[in-house]
Amino acid sequence: MKANFKRFPRLCPEPSSVIVIFVCICGTVNFTARASEIIWGNTATTWSSNSSWVGGVAPANSLTQDTALFNNLKFNFTPSTATTSISGITVGDGNTTTGALSFNNAALTIGASGITVRGNGASGIGQFYLNNNVILGATQTWTNNAYVTANNTAGLKAGTLTTAANLGSVTLTLAGSGNSGTVTGLSTATNNFNIDLLGIVSEGSGSQLAVVVNTIGTGIVSFNAANTFTGG
Repeated sequence: MKANFKRFPRLCPEPSSVIVIFVCICGTVNFTARASEIIWGNTATTWSSNSSWVGGVAPANSLTQDTALFNNLKFNFTPSTATTSISGITVGDGNTTTGALSFNNAALTIGASGITVRGNGASGIGQFYLNNNVILGATQTWTNNAYVTANNTAGLKAGTLTTAANLGSVTLTLAGSGNSGTVTGLSTATNNFNIDLLGIVSEGSGSQLAVVVNTIGTGIVSFNAANTFTGG
């Protein structure tokens, strides 16, 4: 008597097919690095040096990858930015009292994360002064929520400001609730500003800049130069 074994269809593909399918699937995976907030270590002045930052890693020279947080009671070391790019800058964490901070060196290009100066209570500190040349690398918002205690000063102040070239339409929105008006107890009561743009605001070739003022509270935005931007 002969056994009659039926031939059943193979339930799994040949091993070589499995390998091919696996390789194809893996080939479509796209691993994207997440942006990080890198904290200033306040131990040296060189922006690009890993040892200048908490954790021993400097921000990437990129408009999209990292943001920088400056959150010290007193800045013993002011960062030397040289010529670099950053997605955004934050001064203060909103809780810890933060000292006034100034950048005094070469061009800094800022990406879409923009600038945020957080209010740290009515302590009068947390001001951010960008005395160097600033380049807008993307549409962004500058927000100042710091309180000022000295005459003719601002929570956020910038020198010469321009856009990178060939960006098309770019918008800079100025916002925040930083206080202004007059300061009592001083010999001469004069205005304080939320955001103060001291230098010329201009456009790079192939870019058109629009500046939108969107402050809340009693904030004052000041333009102090013969600006050349045309976008509004």
